[in-house]
Amino acid sequence: RKRKEYFKIPSMWYYLVIFQDEMMAELHAKKEDGTWGTQWFTEPTDVIELPHFDLKIVLSDIYWRIKLKD
Repeated sequence: RKRKEYFKIPSMWYYLVIFQDEMMAELHAKKEDGTWGTQWFTEPTDVIELPHFDLKIVLSDIYWRIKLKD
């Protein structure tokens, strides 16, 4: 599986999955000790933070102008 290979890249800090059929994101983030943790974002006001890039984005902003299925 590709995901496992990505986790082996030393310079990789984040693996972010954005779902196409619903407002949801899955963030895998490397911790300082080299292990990986997972966070789920499902609320429009949830904030995804990527501190190594000094980046914060609200989940609803990712889906701006996207029509999702009901």
